[in-house]
Amino acid sequence: YWTPESTGAIPSISYGYEIGRVGNTPANDTSQWFVGLQWDEVGSGTLGAAMGTDGAITDGAEELQAYELYYSYPVNDGMTITPAIFIKETAGVNVDSETGYVVKTSFSF
Repeated sequence: YWTPESTGAIPSISYGYEIGRVGNTPANDTSQWFVGLQWDEVGSGTLGAAMGTDGAITDGAEELQAYELYYSYPVNDGMTITPAIFIKETAGVNVDSETGYVVKTSFSF
């Protein structure tokens, strides 16, 4: 990850890449990756976006993506609300991607 010296318009950046193997055959090599951006001072909260593969992808297989967008903001000193939307690509002809919405509430005492 990388976090800029000053806050503002430049987001912090997270990146991950993983390689693996299922069994002992090179034909079963897998990889997966993600990249995320986070702006810490957007209004009173934090805005984030991420994308990456939808799990480990075997070499030669179709690479499906997943996307996420969220905004986290404090309601008061002890509670934070984080609404988010995510999209997950699905394989197949004439198959729509899956879309989900979620709201997370965090409490601290």
